[in-house]
Amino acid sequence: MISFDHQRVRRLREAKRLSLEQVARRIKKRVGNGVTKSAVSSWERGLARPGLAHLCALAEALGVGDMNVFFTRRPNERSEDGA
Repeated sequence: MISFDHQRVRRLREAKRLSLEQVARRIKKRVGNGVTKSAVSSWERGLARPGLAHLCALAEALGVGDMNVFFTRRPNERSEDGA
């Protein structure tokens, strides 16, 4: 099963030395609706998940080329091809 890796969001943000507010502003600039630092914090703590538009904007805000970086396969689960 593929799951949203909320901890990776925080690690990437901290590696870029960005505040929650800075990330929220970058997302709001791209998406155009109200994203707050509280929303970003909720994503990082696993209390909520961003929607598709916000995921794309989050990837851009954190300087990663692909939003798939925020997803991981759970360790003990098999892929659909059985591998």
